[in-house]
Formats: sequence, C-alpha cells, structure tokens
Amino acid sequence: MLEKFLTLGYTSIERLLISILKPLLPKAGLNPNQSRLLTLPNLISLTRLPIGLLVWKYSDSPWTVAFLFLLAMLSDLLDGMLARKTGPTIYGAIIDPLCDKLFFFVCVVVYRPVFNQAIFWTLVPLETLIFLAPFVYLWVKNVKADKAEFRSNIWGKSKFTFECLALAAAVPGLTTLASSLLLTALILALVSIPVQVRRQPKQ
Repeated sequence: MLEKFLTLGYTSIERLLISILKPLLPKAGLNPNQSRLLTLPNLISLTRLPIGLLVWKYSDSPWTVAFLFLLAMLSDLLDGMLARKTGPTIYGAIIDPLCDKLFFFVCVVVYRPVFNQAIFWTLVPLETLIFLAPFVYLWVKNVKADKAEFRSNIWGKSKFTFECLALAAAVPGLTTLASSLLLTALILALVSIPVQVRRQPKQ
C-alpha cells in the first residue's frame, strides 16, 4: 500500500513537470545512446554537486539553503523523468545515485551536530554500502555492467526526498524533526537494499 502511494505521488509530480517542460524539450535530445555520458538527464544529475558545495558555503543563510535543497529535489525528479523518456544510459544509472549520495554527504556533514548521532553514523556508512553493493554484486556474479540494474527504486527515491527534508529541518536547528526525518530515510534505505538486489540479473 505504501509503495503504491509513493509511486502515485511521484507519478503525479512527473506528469505535472512533463506538462510544463514538454514544449521546451528539443526532440534532438530525446534519443541518447546507451554509452553517452553527457546526456541532459546526466547533466541535471551533476548539478547536485555544485549545489552541495553552495549549501556548505551558505550554510549560515537559511533561506538560501532552503532554496538550494528545493533545487536538489527538483533535479532528482527531473533527471529520472527525462531518463525514462530518453532511455536510461549506463553512465546515467551510476551518475544519478552517485550525485545523490555526494550531495547528501556534503550537506549532512555541514549540519551533523543537529542530528541524533546514532542515526547519523548508521545512515552515512549505509549510504556508502548501498552505492557500492551493485558493483560488488556484479563482480561476485560475473555480470556485465550493461546487464545490471543501477537505477534507484521508488524506496531509494523516497529516501533521498526524506534526506532533503531532514536537511531542511536541520537548517533552523529543529533537532527532533530533523532526526525523525533522517530516521525515516534510514528505514527506507534498509527497505531499498533487498528490493534493489532482487532487480539484479542472476547471471
């Protein structure tokens, strides 16, 4: 039931964004090859890296940081939406979760004192494990990279949303709310692991 609710929510947001952006998207950008690196979805994913650095630079300006978090969440929705329309690429399936995690790591370290430390030190290593796990699986199972499934599932996308919300709550120092949201992200991270493993090819 929860998974259906989350999927419905993301689908509704995507439909709204598609209706707004469709007239602005050139058809030439909608057919990237599997091996292309600099596709529009990948470029949007990469914007989360400078956004993370800007959060660190302007960490003492709550309104600026709140705006940057909003940009990060929008970029995460947009890159996934465009990737599904253009066809996912091998690079994009790696760049998207990598940018998510680097953005989160930079921001969560900036506001680390606000969070419950047990939750913080559980989630941060777990995020690293989640990113590395598919590569370890490929190596153990001897599966080619182009056959693997790197794309985030709905639980992973929801996790990133709650991480951004936790960071937003941390900016004004809302310790209890920030830690509660981060705990929710931790639970979603734990759920996403077996789901992602089941999506991988068996050989």
